[in-house]
Amino acid sequence: MNRRIFVILSFYILIKPLNAKKQTTSYWEVINSTLNHLFPKSKDLNLINFFKLVTSDKYFDKDDLKLLIKGANILYKMDNNYLHLTKIEKEKLLRKFEKNSTAQRWLSILMYYGFEAMFGDPIYGGNYKQKGWSSIKHKAGFPRPKNKYGKNHV
Repeated sequence: MNRRIFVILSFYILIKPLNAKKQTTSYWEVINSTLNHLFPKSKDLNLINFFKLVTSDKYFDKDDLKLLIKGANILYKMDNNYLHLTKIEKEKLLRKFEKNSTAQRWLSILMYYGFEAMFGDPIYGGNYKQKGWSSIKHKAGFPRPKNKYGKNHV
């Protein structure tokens, strides 16, 4: 290797990390942004935390998890600026997005688990401070679960 090639390669190696600073957006950010759009009070109800908790459980349907990831990736590819769109722009994009059958299933599953997070027992990670229940004036039944998913601690 001659000196010129060495200098060029060294320069490239030093510069490459500076150019590699691409913004990476996780599928959780896209899901959270969509939840905030679909459920305006999702932050108050801790919906994204619920999604993260239930999807990490061994009993969670792996096909649903694959769909959550796939749908978020498809949506983000439609507009890489998705997280920064206005409410109106996001609505237009979601209307365009929902014309695809995978997108329809993705939105449906977000709604399904979103409602579960809003109205399920807080022990499962959603319905923070029972805000979902109080929004519909629901009184919790008894007995309430003491452990997640029927797990007994003996």
